Amino acid sequence: MMKNCLLISKLSAGCKALQGAKPSFEATVIAKLRNQGAILLGKTALTQWANYRSPRTAPNGWSSANGQCTAPFADYQDPSGSSSGSAVAVSLGLCAFSIGTEASIPLHKLLINADHVTIQTEGSITNPAQRAAVVGLKPTAGLVSRHGVYSISEYQDSVGIHGRTVDDCAISLSHMAGVDPLDHFTMVDSFNNQDAQRPKEGTEFSSNLNCCSMDGVRIAVPSVLLDTDKIRRDATNEAIDVMRGLGATVIEDAHFSHWETDEERAADEEWSLAFRVQLRDNMAKFLNSFDSKEVDMQTLGDVINYTVNTPEERVKEYGIEEWLAAEHTGQACDRDSQAYITSLSRRLEMGAQAQELLDRYNCNIYLSSSSRWQPGMAGGYPSISVPIGVFPPDTPIQSRPRTGLVKIGPGIT
Repeated sequence: MMKNCLLISKLSAGCKALQGAKPSFEATVIAKLRNQGAILLGKTALTQWANYRSPRTAPNGWSSANGQCTAPFADYQDPSGSSSGSAVAVSLGLCAFSIGTEASIPLHKLLINADHVTIQTEGSITNPAQRAAVVGLKPTAGLVSRHGVYSISEYQDSVGIHGRTVDDCAISLSHMAGVDPLDHFTMVDSFNNQDAQRPKEGTEFSSNLNCCSMDGVRIAVPSVLLDTDKIRRDATNEAIDVMRGLGATVIEDAHFSHWETDEERAADEEWSLAFRVQLRDNMAKFLNSFDSKEVDMQTLGDVINYTVNTPEERVKEYGIEEWLAAEHTGQACDRDSQAYITSLSRRLEMGAQAQELLDRYNCNIYLSSSSRWQPGMAGGYPSISVPIGVFPPDTPIQSRPRTGLVKIGPGIT
C-alpha cells in the first residue's frame, strides 16, 4: 500500500479538490515496484498535504478526503503523521509493507529512533511507526526517487517504508532504491552538488542484517535526544543494555558541538525561510503534474483560496498558517536571493552536526527518541524507528486538548 501523495490514479494528497484528478505520469517508485511484480493494494490516509498546511492545529491523520485516521491500540488514538495510514495498514496486517514519505537530507550513516523507543514533515515515517508499533525506515534523501511524489523540500523529503520487521523494510528498500535522472538528488549529494556516494544498483540491503551480533558497532547516545519520562527512558536503557550485550560499544552522554532548541528555531524566520520557499515551489510543481483536475489549482495561492472557500476543509478549526507564511515568503524571496541562500546554508550546517558527532566519537550510529527533533532530520540522514515497549495497564489516558486524540494510555507504544 502507498501513502496517498504519490502520483497514481485516484490520488488526492488528502484534498477533496484532487479527487478524480488524472496524473500525467506515474511516480517512479510506483512504476519501479509495479515492473518488479509488486501487487499494489491501495492508498493509505495521510495527514492532509503532509501536515504542512497548519501543523500546530490540524489533527494528525486528518484530511478532507479521508476523514480521521486513528492508530490501533486505543479508541481515537493519535496515529501521528503525516504517513498515518501507512503505518496503521501494516500494523493491522493489511499489507506486507507500505510506502510513506518523510522530510529529512543525504549522508550514508544510520540514526536510530529508539523509544518508540518525532511538527514538521520531519518524523512523518518514524512517528506513525511508533504509534502503530511497526518498523519505520526513512532512507537517505535521494536513495529512492521522489519524482512523482508530493514533496515539500527536495533537500529533505524521502520516500520510505513501514514494515513488520527490519528485514521486511530492508527487502522492500532493495526494490525501491535507484538512480532516477528525473530526481537530481538521486545522482548528486545535496550538500555539495557533487556525485553522491550511493550503494551499487541492485544492492540487497537485507544481506547485511545480523540479529545475533553488533560486534564493532559504536553507538553515540546524546542525552539531549532522549525522553525524560521514566517509562520511555527505562525502555531506552533496556534497549541500550541489549545492544551492549550483543557486542556494541555505547558512548553515553555524547554532545553535539552546536545545538539549537525547538524554541530557538521556531522563533527564527531565517531557519524556516528556505523550507517555505521550497514548499511553495514544490506545491506548484506537484499541481502541474496532472492532465486534468476538477478544480483548477496551479499554485499554493490557488490551494489557499480553495481551502478558505470550502467548508469541508475546516479552515476555521485547523487554519492555514504555514501555507500563508510560505506564500508570503515565496513572493518576497526566490532561490537566487541572499536570504534564501543564507537560510539553506544554515539548515545544511545544522544537518552536518550529525556527521560531526559521529566523526568526533568515531561512531556508526546515534540513538534518539522518536519524539525529539535532532540534526539528522535537517541533514537528510537515514533513520529507522523500532518499537521497544508499551505503557503499562495502569497508565492514565492522556488526550491532546485541541483534537481529543489519545496520545498516552495502556498498551500504547
